[in-house]
Amino acid sequence: MRALAAATFSFAILLRIIIGFHPHSGQDDYQGPTVGIASNPVKYGGDYEAQRHWMEVTLHLPISEWYYHDLQYWGLDYPPLTAYVSWACGWVAHNVGSRFDGNRPPDTCAVADGEECSETPGSSDGLVELKDLVALNSSRWGFEGRAGKMYMRITVLVLDICVYMTAVWTIAKRLVPPTNDEASMPGYFTTSQQQRTWLVLTALCQPAIVLIDHGHFQYNTVSLGLALWSFHYMTLEDSRTTSFYGPVIGSVLFSLALNFKQMELYHAPAVFAYLLGRCFRHGSERRTIGVQTTIKFFSLGVAVMWQGMFFRLSSVYHDSMYLKSCRKVANIWCALSVKPFSIRNRIPQDMLPIAALGLTLLLILPICGMLFRAGERKQSVGDDLKILLWGASGTALAFFLASFQVHEKGILIALAPLSMLALDAPRFVSFFSVVATWSLWPLLVIDQLQSPYFCSIMIYTCIESLMKVQIQSTDNDECIIKFLAPVSVVVMIVLHLLEFLVDPPQSLPDLYPVLWSIAGCGLFSLLYLMILAAVWALLQQQDYHKIRKGGRNTVGVPAALAMSLLLLSMPEPIAPLVVMMSRTKGSKLNAHAFESVPDLELTPSLLSRAAEPLPWEVARAKEKTPVLDLSSARDLSSTLSLAEGAAEEGRSDENPSREFLEPWMDGTLWKSTELALSSLGIDTRQALDRAPQLLRLPTEQVVQAAAFVLDFCNSSTKLIRLDPTLLCYDVLDLEHGLGQYLPNMMFRGNATQAAVSVRTQLALSPTMALAVVKMGIDGGMEERRVSRALGSAGQASGKATQTIVHETGRTYRGFKKTKDGKSSLG
Repeated sequence: MRALAAATFSFAILLRIIIGFHPHSGQDDYQGPTVGIASNPVKYGGDYEAQRHWMEVTLHLPISEWYYHDLQYWGLDYPPLTAYVSWACGWVAHNVGSRFDGNRPPDTCAVADGEECSETPGSSDGLVELKDLVALNSSRWGFEGRAGKMYMRITVLVLDICVYMTAVWTIAKRLVPPTNDEASMPGYFTTSQQQRTWLVLTALCQPAIVLIDHGHFQYNTVSLGLALWSFHYMTLEDSRTTSFYGPVIGSVLFSLALNFKQMELYHAPAVFAYLLGRCFRHGSERRTIGVQTTIKFFSLGVAVMWQGMFFRLSSVYHDSMYLKSCRKVANIWCALSVKPFSIRNRIPQDMLPIAALGLTLLLILPICGMLFRAGERKQSVGDDLKILLWGASGTALAFFLASFQVHEKGILIALAPLSMLALDAPRFVSFFSVVATWSLWPLLVIDQLQSPYFCSIMIYTCIESLMKVQIQSTDNDECIIKFLAPVSVVVMIVLHLLEFLVDPPQSLPDLYPVLWSIAGCGLFSLLYLMILAAVWALLQQQDYHKIRKGGRNTVGVPAALAMSLLLLSMPEPIAPLVVMMSRTKGSKLNAHAFESVPDLELTPSLLSRAAEPLPWEVARAKEKTPVLDLSSARDLSSTLSLAEGAAEEGRSDENPSREFLEPWMDGTLWKSTELALSSLGIDTRQALDRAPQLLRLPTEQVVQAAAFVLDFCNSSTKLIRLDPTLLCYDVLDLEHGLGQYLPNMMFRGNATQAAVSVRTQLALSPTMALAVVKMGIDGGMEERRVSRALGSAGQASGKATQTIVHETGRTYRGFKKTKDGKSSLG
């Protein structure tokens, strides 16, 4: 058995090595047959250069700069675990290269950190090249030496073996457990060993996963392997103690997967629904149901909170692959973007993400409901794992189909768990694998991986055919697949032939990628429905029963509601899995900013609204009112208040808007303010309509507030358009509220992370971003008010103490004089 397992893994490793000798993404800056060798002055290459650059950045820069260093050139936009893995790979490369640095040939230049080398990148030979591979700055723009590429390929292979292959083997042993025949006949190839071997071989030879990670170059197998490990532990249950440690360990592992690649969020609804169902499952022992569920919920909550804290303490990512320019992917929205549908022209752009969200929820809710039932009810051995694998694949495919914009590689998230079900539905899994690989063709053409594409599909098809011959299996959807698979394969082959033989018309240069998108979307939609039916059939065929009969669990319901509220009230764990999309280009000066501004009609209504005091002006006026006034004392100099000079200020500021009556009523002040705001790209008339107090506020104060808000929002005026009253605040209040109070309350004093988080919310939900900003400003103003009050109270207290001591001394001296006079008279 060990020799057979070694042979299986050796074949899978050999396949990966062979594919690794082919080009990677962006090699020689090749960007596809239509573009050729690119001459982009901003960045070079593709994902290979991005991963190499991240090793360079994480190795040489402090952690605080990882997510902010030169974002134009492949800025780090993956979760923190990816950054730490890149650091480890870069550290190994740097130290191995340093050991051979003394053997560098004399015609090569030693590259120090931060220095430029006069030679062509990648020109050094031997292992010393590994040091140059991760040298800061000098390794950019195409460091593609032989030793460097070999090292990069090895890092992917090692992580694949350690994480993904071990997870596949472990799950295969779960799905095909050893039998008594294996122990009694160790020298024979038993049925269970045969099934397990074929399952592992088909899962490890998935062409789409191998081509993307070892051809295109990425580390998807790390996140996919962690996800498979989490599914394994989540479905474990000790029949003696009904331990809940397995789901807790699984939750931690899934958090790691999510912290390695944000697209693991595709599996998150399935994981949440299943674990929530597990909170309602009870063991056979006669323990209190409420205590059981409370313990389980607390354990699961700790795991979920660990995930949330991991995200809180991590940097927020700056780019999101989901909201970039639309790619021609086998996605519903991309397929409907072509004529005659033109969905992007029929629905407002602001409504498209909302429609995508609604469609995504519509597709994942049925699967989540069934996974909740599966988690709630005790299954036979292995059935929990199978249902979770089916469900995770279904939710991932739903996200891929219905999300607003996705990447071709997102289909791997659905493919990985499904590949472990090859024994249950061999024809379906085989067909899904071929369709997934076929949908990647436009991307593989750009990477010059046409030959590995055809060869890997042929190898996988041969393995699947041999498995079907040697293993008797039953397909629940055999009739559908028997009809659908041949027709689809014919369509795929015809499209390939047309692309090779017929050039697209000049008016339709993207004809074939669009056809790939439409055909792939149709096939994936049918496959989604079949996954939905498979989950339902598997759920109905099992002999479900509740271990403990009786009334509904009275503790589980509030526990489930609390779990839901816990996840819904924590935007930080999700906000990082979505990265910075609010980074816009600097605000442009209005072309007509310095032309004459049309005169404003100063109506009595507008003047009346402008004269109304702002809330913070009212609060300041109340703050100046004396709290303790002893003006009735015998000595007016002994007046005590909690604010120095508050009595005089309070009497002079009875109407806070009176001092503005003269300067602003003729509109002169507003003309200068309007001119300055227009130069910043702000719609002044809309702002004045919603914040009429701008008519009377000093121009310098308004401009300072506008400049601060624009800088905080990275030159975006969206927040000002939502609430122009932000321009009415004093800049000191803005700086304290958004620069100190908000970071201290929500981000442990990290002002940069606070600004980045607000920009993320501004792109996702502007209303929520405005609420967070207002909370920070109002909280900061209240904090400053309390600080001023405490300071004034301290000053007043000191003055009062001094006065009391003075009066006491004067009284004592008078009393002593009187006593001494009486004594002398006596």
